[in-house]
Amino acid sequence: KEMLDGAINVANRLSRLVNDLLDISKIESGKMELKKEPVDINKIIEENLAIFDKLIKDKKQRLEKDLVINISKIAADKDKVTQVFVNLLSNAIKYTPESGKIAVRTVDLEKEIMVEVSDTGEGVAPGDVDKIFDKFTRVTAEKKEGTGLGLPIAKDIVTLHKGRMWVKSELGKGSQFYFTLPK
Repeated sequence: KEMLDGAINVANRLSRLVNDLLDISKIESGKMELKKEPVDINKIIEENLAIFDKLIKDKKQRLEKDLVINISKIAADKDKVTQVFVNLLSNAIKYTPESGKIAVRTVDLEKEIMVEVSDTGEGVAPGDVDKIFDKFTRVTAEKKEGTGLGLPIAKDIVTLHKGRMWVKSELGKGSQFYFTLPK
C-alpha cells in the first residue's frame, strides 16, 4: 500500500507539472482562451474553502473570511479564476504553520473586484518579493512541494482578464496576495 501511495503521489505531481507547463505554453503563445461568463467571486471562494476545510483543520489553522455581501459579478473565465484562487489558498495553507491564520477577503471597488488571501506563514525576504512571480523560481529555502509555476500562471491569468496581481510580505510575519478583476 505504501508503494502504491508513493506511486500515486509521483503520478499526481507529474500530472500537475505537465498541466502547469501546458498552461505556460498556452499563455506565452497567446493561445489561452478565456470563456467569459458572469461570475460571482464569493461563490468560487466559498466552494473552494469547503474543499480545503479538512486540510485547514488538520493543520490546526484558523480561517477568517470577510466577503462582501451582494458583491458585483465579473465577466471572467470561472475555471481560470478558480485556478488563481486555489493556487493562492493552497500556498497559504502550505506555508502557514500549525495554529497560524489564513484570511480571505473580497472588496467591491468602483471598477473592479479585489480578492486578498493572507497568511501568518514564513513570509518572503524583501529581496525575493520581486522574484515571486518569475517562472520556475522558488523563493523559500524550505523545500515544499511545487513546480514554481503556480504564481506566474496565476498572475498571467489575472493579466489576461485585464486585472492586476501583487504581493506584500514580511519575512517571519506572513504574506498578503491581492488580485483584481474588472467588473
